[in-house]
Amino acid sequence: MGWQSAASESILHPLHLALVSSVLQQYRAGHAERETRMTAPDRPSAPLPGSIYHASAGPTSGGAQGIEELLRERLKLDDLLEQQHRRDITLLFTDIQDSTAYFERYGDLSGRQMVQRHNDLIGPLIASHQGTIVRSVRDTMMASYAEPTSAVQSAIAMQRALRDHNRGREVAEQIHIRIGINAGPGLVETQDVFGDVVNVAARVEACALPDQILISSATYERLPPSVPCRFLGATHVQGKATPIELYEVSWDERRTFQETVLLRGPGVIARPTKIFALDISREGERL
Repeated sequence: MGWQSAASESILHPLHLALVSSVLQQYRAGHAERETRMTAPDRPSAPLPGSIYHASAGPTSGGAQGIEELLRERLKLDDLLEQQHRRDITLLFTDIQDSTAYFERYGDLSGRQMVQRHNDLIGPLIASHQGTIVRSVRDTMMASYAEPTSAVQSAIAMQRALRDHNRGREVAEQIHIRIGINAGPGLVETQDVFGDVVNVAARVEACALPDQILISSATYERLPPSVPCRFLGATHVQGKATPIELYEVSWDERRTFQETVLLRGPGVIARPTKIFALDISREGERL
């Protein structure tokens, strides 16, 4: 009986009574709040656990938001991002041929001077064709344009300017670049662009040879017929499940398209070329 008496005295201790009273008050307050919410005109008076009107789905104590409200806010933010930042854009990538070897052979200062000559030639041509330099890291540059035609015309001007720059110079003083262009929707910020349009543009540039301009099919489809292009084929590139189709832009008015294999990437898939032949014969005085 001694242990029962001791337990009874412990249960009836004033501190214990105060604690139990506090818990009961909190429970009653929470229960009353839930009852008020659950008996609103547009909700069932006796919701089952797990229904969308269950108490756990409502706002939590302390001002925290429920998951449904947070999901609605996220949808609003996604819509805002789409409206304000996603738009069609054309990206141009350039890369200087053998710049790493140049730095190793001629030193950092000479290499930096070579990159500066490149930037001084390329930068003004981007601006004059309504383009904007987005990134310039070592020997690579990314520029954005509102229209694919402006990007292609800018690329043609770049290759011609470098051709004139290289004329009569020693090989060590010449600059040769690869250019890749892609068009499509992207997330455009004040000083950067994000999205698959960037990744594909970089992969297109990686497939180009020095002194060559390659464009994606998405770019080609947005160009007027006056821009001289030819289809090269499709190639697998890193990060893309399906091959990308590539076109070459003719920029040197003094020569025809190269007849050699122009893709550096693996897995080139050639598209059959349609050839139309006209057989002309003479019958009497008529063709």
